[in-house]
Amino acid sequence: MSKPNPADLIAESEAMYEAEKTETPDSAVAPTQPNRAKSVVYSIRLNPEEVQRLEELADATGVPASALARGYILEGIAANAGDDLRAALERIERDLLAVKRRTLSA
Repeated sequence: MSKPNPADLIAESEAMYEAEKTETPDSAVAPTQPNRAKSVVYSIRLNPEEVQRLEELADATGVPASALARGYILEGIAANAGDDLRAALERIERDLLAVKRRTLSA
């Protein structure tokens, strides 16, 4: 298995973070994100050093540790799904836009 592309993970995590920070409790409004209703909480076990490293990476990228972990998991799943060329190009485009946003906002 190839190593996940950090830029992909960051871009995906940023998108998730943006979606999460604007959410309100389900009891307040009807869901606007159809996938959210189908999401499942999944627990994993990490040793303290792994948690610390994850939190350091999350702080450095400005995203929640849970969003970064989710991005890593999704990247691992995608790496085994045999992405086609279109999906790979879309990921690259998304990464470039994320880098451009970060660069221009600095």
